[in-house]
Amino acid sequence: MTNHISFYQFCSAIRRKGALALCVALSTLAGLGASARDPRATYITFDVPGAGTGYAQGTVPASISPAGAITGYYTDADYGYHGFLRAPDGAITIFDPSGSTGTLPLCVNPAGAIVGFYSDENFVNHGFLRAPGGKFTTIDVPGAQNTAAWCINPAGAITGYYWNAWMEDGPYGFLRAPNGSYTTFSVPGAAGTMGIGINPEGAIAGTYWDSSGVMHGLMRDVHSKITTFDAPGAGSSSDTGTDVGWCCGFGFSPINPAGAITGYAIDSDGWFRGFLRDPHGRITVFGAPGAGTGSDQGTLPYDITADGMTMGYYLSADNVNHGFLRAPDGTFTEIYVPGSGTGFHQGTIPAIINPAGVITGTWLDENTVFHGFLRILRDEECHRR
Repeated sequence: MTNHISFYQFCSAIRRKGALALCVALSTLAGLGASARDPRATYITFDVPGAGTGYAQGTVPASISPAGAITGYYTDADYGYHGFLRAPDGAITIFDPSGSTGTLPLCVNPAGAIVGFYSDENFVNHGFLRAPGGKFTTIDVPGAQNTAAWCINPAGAITGYYWNAWMEDGPYGFLRAPNGSYTTFSVPGAAGTMGIGINPEGAIAGTYWDSSGVMHGLMRDVHSKITTFDAPGAGSSSDTGTDVGWCCGFGFSPINPAGAITGYAIDSDGWFRGFLRDPHGRITVFGAPGAGTGSDQGTLPYDITADGMTMGYYLSADNVNHGFLRAPDGTFTEIYVPGSGTGFHQGTIPAIINPAGVITGTWLDENTVFHGFLRILRDEECHRR
């Protein structure tokens, strides 16, 4: 069996260090407003050749470009992780950087450049940049032991995070300029800092946690100034607080061109609430209708468009995943792939929406196998970033 380390193992290692709370917690909190499935939506499903068909195996799209190119990863029958690129015409290319024992692409920009990270035979993580022509560049912050490249903007600037030693010193945020130079950053006094999303202007959104393990949101502007914030209702004990959504494992954009940020707050009871922070710093907290209200449940938005539409997923009272879109006026539209399983943590999990309004993500069938999907509106409604 091939050695590999998955995104979920990466998250678990962080949790073992007492840093952050639930990774890929699949849930939501009931809220105001109506939610309905959009009859204009058409769903196209797909599987990467070679993807496994066993429990928790399959195809996981992570990001989509404006032209409709999709990147992500698939798990094979031995639970090995590999990258893929699905062209707008449906052709699929499989890839792994040289020396990889597990590859997780996370983000593709308009030019088709892809970033993510991979694990080598020593279980050390390295970021990577895959150029549109297929050439790989390894992204290792100087002096780092582990690097994860998370998001790339249209200009080619990349953000992510790194450790100076395996889970012992860090993480710290980084910005890699298009010319390949690195700038590192951290919140003063923080126990860990992560760069998660970067907008076209170069502003970065992320999460940090304090010495007590409480999470907080951050924005690093184009002048390198860091502003921290907390959503109303966020807890103040370990594994609670305000999260800009690093756990989702998708190439989402939690910060839009204007500087609005989305994410979720975890309260003292372990419930998740979505939030939207506007460019002026005002925060609105919300929950999706139809969700369960138990511990470790709540609304998890992680993508935001230029016009302020947020997207994410929630877990209903019967523990089934449902995607959602929240319009700027607060109304919800459900995203649910026909045929999605209705068992424990099955259902639909969207990843990201492109400027043409096309959504990609994953759905889990009745055997908890992952499959990719595209959601297209027949009227080609646009949500400009």
